[in-house]
Amino acid sequence: MGVLLVSIAIGAFILWRRRNQHRAAGVGQINLPKIGPDQNLETYFSLSGVPRREWNISSQSYKSELSRGSPEFQIAVQLLNLLDGKSLVDAVVSVHGVVNPQIAANFFGFREVLQRRLRQDPHLFRKEDWMTLDRSDLRRWVVHSYGILAQKQTWNSIEEAVPIIPVLHGTDVGIAWKILETGFSALSSLDAGFYGRGIYFSSSAKYTLPYYCIKRNPCVLLCLAIPGNVFPVVEDRREPNSLLGMPIKSGYQSNYVLTTKDGNPCQARMPLDSCYDELVLDQEAQVVPIAIVEFDPVKLAPFARDFQREIPVT
Repeated sequence: MGVLLVSIAIGAFILWRRRNQHRAAGVGQINLPKIGPDQNLETYFSLSGVPRREWNISSQSYKSELSRGSPEFQIAVQLLNLLDGKSLVDAVVSVHGVVNPQIAANFFGFREVLQRRLRQDPHLFRKEDWMTLDRSDLRRWVVHSYGILAQKQTWNSIEEAVPIIPVLHGTDVGIAWKILETGFSALSSLDAGFYGRGIYFSSSAKYTLPYYCIKRNPCVLLCLAIPGNVFPVVEDRREPNSLLGMPIKSGYQSNYVLTTKDGNPCQARMPLDSCYDELVLDQEAQVVPIAIVEFDPVKLAPFARDFQREIPVT
């Protein structure tokens, strides 16, 4: 019996080792499968080279320039692809994996608090009074579309009340490094924007081009965000009841709007692959940067011309 058990254990070890060697070989290849949505959160938080278990919760932030061809570089680039940036990859100058443990701790703390509040007081923190407003059918489509976006990530179960989604924020690389050190609000990034007052993000690198293509050193912050209970925005900024500069409504933690290429809200249901989006977060604890992608402004120019539009001045 002892010999049999040893033989089984050895056989299991050999199978485990072969499987993991096969996985490692796959990660090292240039052309990876669609790795973005299948990654777990720990993978993204480890792009800085410092695993979460080794973080020292302090004011110190960690960064690591990712070498081209490395598994970490490929994961970051495929996340950019996932966020509608596939056509922009040739313009990438550098990619840094980053993490600020204090910002990350606030992020996870916010999620825990919100999960508890939604369980205990859903009538206060998960309002659905948008159903009584005008264009409720269109708002319902916006909420449904957000649900589809959240479910693209395998770490969000169908029952997950507080999903985490990848988003990006376009800016200048100097500003990006300051955000990493001190957070978004410290830089007065709570913009009075067309769709409410808060911190603006999108799931599309191309749609966000007007915010960063004109910068001297353009970049995007790849981030993870907690939208919470989203308010579905359909109001155009030129309407009398628009949300221009208005705070996030009580009972919601963010505003979410589906837009056309020109930045205006979709006025009818459309195929989602022809829409873009904007996410307006209420608090900086709802977002954590995980990578900074810097671009060559000259190579961005041809794509930027296709997305010219009026944007709020921040």
